[in-house]
Amino acid sequence: MIEYEPLISDQRLTEVTEPLRTKYPSLRDSDFFTYVEERHPAVRRSGVTALQPAQAVFCISSPKPKDPERRTVLQAKTTLAAFRAAETERRHYAGGRDVVSEAFRRLAREQARRLADLRDLLPPTPEKDLPS
Repeated sequence: MIEYEPLISDQRLTEVTEPLRTKYPSLRDSDFFTYVEERHPAVRRSGVTALQPAQAVFCISSPKPKDPERRTVLQAKTTLAAFRAAETERRHYAGGRDVVSEAFRRLAREQARRLADLRDLLPPTPEKDLPS
């Protein structure tokens, strides 16, 4: 199994994701994680193979509503160089953009919407005989 280098510390990840778990209760059982995807060759539409730059990847993995054993993963990517430049600016200048918070906020909103849509598509569960 391939092991990836985490992009940010666990403490920083918790600081960013805890408010999102509160705001979107459907993501309580979701896993939030980041990793660095190293440079790798990729085939472009024209058929030419080019070397992709290293990527900073942000992911949310949630259990599927119908089958909790399976998971749905939503991810966002940016170049690692752009991420590191934005993080340096955030640390050194007050009020700088927080790329991690922005990425996870957008992913959380979309993942919560997708999970709600999937739940809406599920057939209603038959009600059990309730005592009157």
